[in-house]
Amino acid sequence: MTNHFQAIGFPIFSQEDFIKLAQMTHQKGQQIQTTQGKYIFWNVGSGIELWGQLDQNNVFIGLNPHFSGRSRLSMGLTRKVTSDPQDLDGAYYAWAGAQTGPEDGEYPLLFDCPDFLVHARMMLPSIHRVQVAAFAHDLKVYTNEKHYQEARESGPAFATESFIPSGLFGDREQPYGMFTGTVQYAFTITNPVTQETFHHAVVKTLGGEYDVIIHPDLLYSDLQPGNIVQGNFWLTGKILGNQIIL
Repeated sequence: MTNHFQAIGFPIFSQEDFIKLAQMTHQKGQQIQTTQGKYIFWNVGSGIELWGQLDQNNVFIGLNPHFSGRSRLSMGLTRKVTSDPQDLDGAYYAWAGAQTGPEDGEYPLLFDCPDFLVHARMMLPSIHRVQVAAFAHDLKVYTNEKHYQEARESGPAFATESFIPSGLFGDREQPYGMFTGTVQYAFTITNPVTQETFHHAVVKTLGGEYDVIIHPDLLYSDLQPGNIVQGNFWLTGKILGNQIIL
């Protein structure tokens, strides 16, 4: 499995590679002050984002990737999930597709949030628009629904639009999901810094559309609208302002 930096065109294979990318983010990014430190936001271009972290002593302590795409999901955010109150990392427990109440969605999930502390004063539970990027760990592609139905006869009978919050099974909640969906749009993106390419698809599944990010090694042919995709994904989401739908 490729790492999440490789998935958006940054060839990170060693600690040295990671440090160089962190230094570049520090040089080119915009600092955003929070109560626990600073985020360093580098809008790389073509939807690619890097989010560095500085603690209160201005020590670089973290770096997370994100992809800003077309997805706009209605999410009922019910609680925050952090490993340490002093940490700049964090995630939200949410219900996808919530409309009339924060917990009336199609299913629960957890998504990482690269600017988590920017929303420290946000009241929960509440409903928000969230842009979610799903970084593929593995992927199966079917030409169309007929192909998918024929292929699944010997496997689990998941609907063509289905979502399993796999990260919520087990002893520790994690921002992972397994889903099946229909490709609405498909693009090949070139990282403007490295000139490495990767794939971006807008995929409609249960609860809404997700921006799916795919390393070229996971594909044997180009994606087309109408394809059915199924895989396991890391979920990272950005809350679009502080607009409460309700």
